Amino acid sequence: MNTPDTRAIQPRSMATWLPGVMVAGLLVAACAADALWGWRHAMRLANTTVDGPMRSVIQAIDVSLSAHGNDLTAPAMQQTLDSLQNAAGHRLHIRVARDDGQHLFGAASSFWPRSNAPLTDGVVTLQDAQLSAQSVRLGSLVRPLGLISVHPSPPVQVLIQVAVDATERDALAKQLLAEGLLRDLGLALLAGLLSWGALKWLLRPLARLNATLAMRPRDDLSPLPTQSLPGEVQPLMEGVNHHMARVQHLIDTQRRFMDDTAHQLRAPLTTLQTQVSCALREPDPTLLRKALDAIHCQLDDAVRQTQQMLTLARTDDADFVLLPTDIHAVAAACARDWWRTARAHGVMLSFEAEHAPPMLARGHAGLIKEALANLLHNAVRHASAGGHISVGLKFGDGSGGSVVYLSVTDDGTGIPDGELPRLGERYYRASNSQGSGSGLGLSIVRAIVERHDGQLHFGVGHEGRGLAVTLQLPAAQSTPLIR
Repeated sequence: MNTPDTRAIQPRSMATWLPGVMVAGLLVAACAADALWGWRHAMRLANTTVDGPMRSVIQAIDVSLSAHGNDLTAPAMQQTLDSLQNAAGHRLHIRVARDDGQHLFGAASSFWPRSNAPLTDGVVTLQDAQLSAQSVRLGSLVRPLGLISVHPSPPVQVLIQVAVDATERDALAKQLLAEGLLRDLGLALLAGLLSWGALKWLLRPLARLNATLAMRPRDDLSPLPTQSLPGEVQPLMEGVNHHMARVQHLIDTQRRFMDDTAHQLRAPLTTLQTQVSCALREPDPTLLRKALDAIHCQLDDAVRQTQQMLTLARTDDADFVLLPTDIHAVAAACARDWWRTARAHGVMLSFEAEHAPPMLARGHAGLIKEALANLLHNAVRHASAGGHISVGLKFGDGSGGSVVYLSVTDDGTGIPDGELPRLGERYYRASNSQGSGSGLGLSIVRAIVERHDGQLHFGVGHEGRGLAVTLQLPAAQSTPLIR
């Protein structure tokens, strides 16, 4: 199977990619705006340069016509038109006619267009038109012509028209449009250059941060400074710091686990080595049997201690989902599992619940069972023959809402009052503890309770004797949580 060459994939630079996109977007927007609005604006400006002189010519013809007393036969009128024609050049076409189409003065052409717009007396109307297949700018003015007549007749209207070749006008409009496009191009390039410079300046803290990281020792996972970074980058760096803190916690946990393992297993292994050496040199079968029994007990303690350390490590690091769990079923099953062990030690074990099942708590069934098993193990070990251990379960109200109280109470030797606050510390054993032990049982229980957002309470057991350990766990919610 062919795999893509990751070396050919180059990272995108914000300082070059974003300005490029900005320039391209501005150019597309400018071209669209010029196509929709710029051309019409350029045509309006170009028409302004043509319409003013053309309006002046029409008004001059109108004034000249009035000065001759509306005499359509006056030779001076034709001279006026000729002078205006010569002054404007060959691109100016002038025509004076009656409203019935009778030609009076100027260019007599059958191709003179009619005005598309309605004409108002004395008002110059300007528009684009075609004259002899030529694009022109056409100006029209209609006015009444007062003729002296003894017979009644309808009023006569005179039409003054002036046409200018639109070639120069169109060329000017195109020039204005081109200048607008060049201006927009320059502005787009300037905006891209400014954004490139701004991004380079804003990303300088990242370059300094990269240099700082390159100089750091490889085991330095302390949080990165985020104060001088851009606001858009700070959430990312906060996420990186959070991840680095989790990695640091994982490394610390692993290092602590390795140190604790080496420390806790060194003594049992040394003892085992000594016992095995003595057993190998012992010729008496009876004494050899005792030595093997001692080795077996030492191995049991070492195995349980190793299992406790592994459980504690998994509890610290494992991700698990907190779901509504029937705590009643978990506690009852664990009590049944430990009933035979308690009976073998001459201890009575009972289970009491204030509510009928199911009793739901938010948690992980396996970890809760592990915590309860550690409590029962400690209670059975420290209970005296004929003693009593009870597992209790009830609902209550906590600071954060409804909670479930799961307790293990015994009437054994108990713990001195001054040492109760230290219970749950790793490898801590009370001063009145008897027999071997690692001091990890209550540490495992505390770690599990903390992972459940709960609390661990210690108190005095039955009738002022023994120890009571209570796990306060949050009652079940409909939404599962991931730990």
